[in-house]
Parts: sequence; structure tokens; C-alpha cells
Amino acid sequence: MWTSNDKATWLALYPVMVKEAIKHLSPLLDSGLGGCHLAVAFDIRMYHIEKALLQSGTIGGASGHIKAVRMTAQYLLREKASIPLVLEKASGLKELTGDAFWDTPTVPEIEEKRKELRDLMQFLIGSGRKQSDIDIADTIDDAEYQPDDTMIDIRTTGKK
Repeated sequence: MWTSNDKATWLALYPVMVKEAIKHLSPLLDSGLGGCHLAVAFDIRMYHIEKALLQSGTIGGASGHIKAVRMTAQYLLREKASIPLVLEKASGLKELTGDAFWDTPTVPEIEEKRKELRDLMQFLIGSGRKQSDIDIADTIDDAEYQPDDTMIDIRTTGKK
């Protein structure tokens, strides 16, 4: 396996390396061009978690990515549960939000969740409330009541 940190490797890629890159990287790029960029972002987060698990045996190095995945799953459950596809995959989302899944995950389990839930990322687009601008014409008239007569001087109020 070759590493991406070695500059000499990038300057002289072997045909096997090119095929390997095309096999593994082009699906990510293709899905970003014609598909949902949020699904690609979800894939990348999950890949970071898998990478941390493979490198160190724990997911501690990817805590920021785990937090983002959990918050995304919570948001989908809380705000988008009325969508049939989200409702159908609610059990998988609940697993991602819970501590039990993240205590001792395996790479195949994380990969399975990634494949299962990546289609839900399309529902993150347009999240939030719709904003509307309202232009109300406001006219200011002279009222019959004039408050000048009833003004109180606050400097003398304490002396009374």
C-alpha cells in the first residue's frame, strides 16, 4: 500500500496505483458532481472515522467527525422525521446518536451505516425556516392626545 504523503510516489504513479485511485476515488468525485455534495461530505466524515480506527485501533482521533455525524443524525430524527425515507431509516439514525454504537465500532459496521444512511443527506438541503420580508406601510399622524402636559421631571420625583 502506498502513502499519500510521499511526494516521489505522486510524481511517478505506477499503473496499479492509478487503477486503485480510479477505483476508490472516482466514485466520490462522480457522486459530488451529479449527486448531493452533502452525501459526499458525510462519506468523507465516515471515512475519517474508519481511518482513525484502522490507524490507532480507536476512534478517539476522529472525535470531531463523530460529533458532526451524531448531530446530523439527531437533526434528521428531530426535524425531518416526517419524510418517509428518514422514518424508514430511523433505527439506523438512532444507533448513530447512541453511545452503544460508538463504544466499540468496527470498520464494517461504520461502512454499513455509511452506505445505509448517505441517501438521507439530501434532506439537509433547505433546512431551517423560510424567511419572508413583509413591507407594511406605516403612517404617522398627529394624535389628539399630546403627552407634553403629563410629563414628569425625574429629577424632582425623588424629592417629593
